[in-house]
Amino acid sequence: MFCPSTVLLGTDMGSNTSKVYWPNPTATDNSETGVNIVHKKGPQLESRLLAGKYELVYMATDKTGNSARDCSFDVIVRGIVEIPNI
Repeated sequence: MFCPSTVLLGTDMGSNTSKVYWPNPTATDNSETGVNIVHKKGPQLESRLLAGKYELVYMATDKTGNSARDCSFDVIVRGIVEIPNI
């Protein structure tokens, strides 16, 4: 199971939130039955998040019930401060 590295985003201009995106975790299996990847913890893809650090955890299982170790990564949203025009 492979998760992306830490994802760093800034809040949207004029807002204290950001709509978040990240690469989908991937997994491979030595059988041809396919792998099911499940989001276990943390915000959902395309959520609007306030500034902060969020841990995401995913797991993968194949159709015979075998599972990989969970993988996790962080999404960090930093507040962007607008500098007023003078």
